[in-house]
Amino acid sequence: MPNIKATITTTTTMPNIKTRILILSDTHGLVPSPEPDAHLPDGPSLTSAFRHPLPKADVVIHCGDLTKGSSPSEFAATFSFLSSLDAPLKIAIPGNHDVALDPTYWAGRHLRWEGAQGSRGRKAGYALRVRGMVDEAKERGGVRLLVEEGTYHFVLANGARLKVFASPWTPAFGGWPFQYHGGHEFRVEEGTDVVVTHGPPEGVLDSTAFYGDAGCGYLLDAVGRARPTVHCFGHIHEGWGALMRRWKVNGEGGVGVDEGMEIVVEDLGTLEGNGKDGSGVLREKRARRNAWAERRARRVNLCPTKGGDELEKDGSELPRPFEYGQDTLFVNAAVVDIRYRPRQMPWLVDLELPLANEEDIKRAEETTVGIAQDYKRAEETAASVGGAAPPSERLA
Repeated sequence: MPNIKATITTTTTMPNIKTRILILSDTHGLVPSPEPDAHLPDGPSLTSAFRHPLPKADVVIHCGDLTKGSSPSEFAATFSFLSSLDAPLKIAIPGNHDVALDPTYWAGRHLRWEGAQGSRGRKAGYALRVRGMVDEAKERGGVRLLVEEGTYHFVLANGARLKVFASPWTPAFGGWPFQYHGGHEFRVEEGTDVVVTHGPPEGVLDSTAFYGDAGCGYLLDAVGRARPTVHCFGHIHEGWGALMRRWKVNGEGGVGVDEGMEIVVEDLGTLEGNGKDGSGVLREKRARRNAWAERRARRVNLCPTKGGDELEKDGSELPRPFEYGQDTLFVNAAVVDIRYRPRQMPWLVDLELPLANEEDIKRAEETTVGIAQDYKRAEETAASVGGAAPPSERLA
């Protein structure tokens, strides 16, 4: 891994607009259950968090794996539920399961396999049908699907500016789309507020049940260099949790970690038990878990001001103050577990962002144009590889 030179600095102008972000990932075609379905079917002692209504927010972020099998019905269900959420802006990226969102891969590899199974003709138009749903979700539901890796600028309804780096790319494993072999350069700019990737960085909420740690070292270097406020992801279902990291410059001038300042905010062991807990400890953990589940999300407050907010009364505050420009909150927001059951909960993060200025507005307008161009190119590619397709399913 290259030795990245960097200087750690604290932001001189403190952000001043409180902004709430609802973060989720790896829903795999599932949608929130109706509100009366309070308990998980396989665990009557556990309350379901993934149910209506999910919390209101300024922004919703979905970190990929919108589907499990990349079928039009799964995309329709996911875009419909994202559109229905109470937030002016919803941002989503693909994951490796969302094969139809990579039409070149869909035609070049996936359909060859489907041809051997005898279903190529039936599925040839899937990519184009899904693009129709993407367009409709943007127009009807405020959903912005970011397939192209890069930096995006938004001006939020609350007046804040939001600078996002988004990437669906993960290290190659199993021949999926949106995966790279060897190295990959993640060009995360300094001053980025939120990094949205499908996969985790190396060593951060990336431990798998059977294959060791699965995170990307190149991504970790890029995030350490840029020091965003939040880095959210999914992909590794059993890595659900949040961790706050303090960055520092090591002796060689590269980015290091102040391990004494690192805090595990929550993970599955602290929330549901680690297999070593006694019955009393386990009951306490599950009671606390269920209390969060009743609120439909695990909440974290990064705001530096004290204003009597309700988040300050329910354990959402961190053990130490969050330092903008020096700390990053990492969030693995995978909703399903390794058996694809929606047992895990979304995250609700409060942070402060700068008031948008004229330059921010200009960049947001350029982002809007860029997304439209990306959509057009993607639709043209999908049409070229899939041929004519029937009209897309209407979103419910």
